[in-house]
Amino acid sequence: MKVGQCDLATLRHSGCAWVTGASSGIGAAVSRRLVRDGWEVAGSARNNKKLEALRSDLGKTFHPYPMDVREIKTVRENFAVIEAAHGPVSLAILNAGVYEVRGARMFDPEAAKIMFETNVLGTINTLGVVLNSMMEQERGQLAVMSSLAGYRGLPNSAGYCASRAATLALAESLREDCRAKGVKVQAITPGFVKTPMTAKNTFPMPFLIEPEVAAAKIMAGLNGNRFEITFPFRLFILMKLLRILPYFAYFPLVRRIVRPGSG
Repeated sequence: MKVGQCDLATLRHSGCAWVTGASSGIGAAVSRRLVRDGWEVAGSARNNKKLEALRSDLGKTFHPYPMDVREIKTVRENFAVIEAAHGPVSLAILNAGVYEVRGARMFDPEAAKIMFETNVLGTINTLGVVLNSMMEQERGQLAVMSSLAGYRGLPNSAGYCASRAATLALAESLREDCRAKGVKVQAITPGFVKTPMTAKNTFPMPFLIEPEVAAAKIMAGLNGNRFEITFPFRLFILMKLLRILPYFAYFPLVRRIVRPGSG
């Protein structure tokens, strides 16, 4: 089976969707879209209260599975229960993540560790169970959350930029490995989305969008075959340009755009 032969409508009839980080922000908005499109959705997050509130809102086709993606045993147990109850996971959106504003002045190894354990190892833990199942079925679709912040190291975001660069590289590496088995891998690289995570920022966020807008763009991307699902377009272009700049040009430019050392 070749990548692209199974669209979302086909996958919807062959299994369920699993969204991690589903309790708020992008994860909750994507879960709403999936339920509206007729999916059985298993939503995971650490906040059980928010998951239950989402179930009350979305109805019987949204199923809460509280868990911490950092705990591999819990991830495996939840995945087994999800597939036993709702069929194979044919679409997985690995969205769980955390963010802290931490520059050199406030650099905290513990905060950086939590970001890596959640954003990177949590994604790997989830991939471990989902990939095995999809590869055996020779069908499925995976979307790994990264960020435009993963393109380059930005001031005041050392741990977060590094963790999102890692998830982007992870998805890039898996793309062709999975292709021959009929499993489509994509990376989601949003800019600023109005969520509890970005609410921590004290600086102006260019091209800030609502979670519902982000969810619509993600769903459109999932229906396509491009590797990267990225938005908003103007910030994407800016970050793409920054990504290819040599260091002698990049550092003076970013110094003018972002005020380093405040975090």
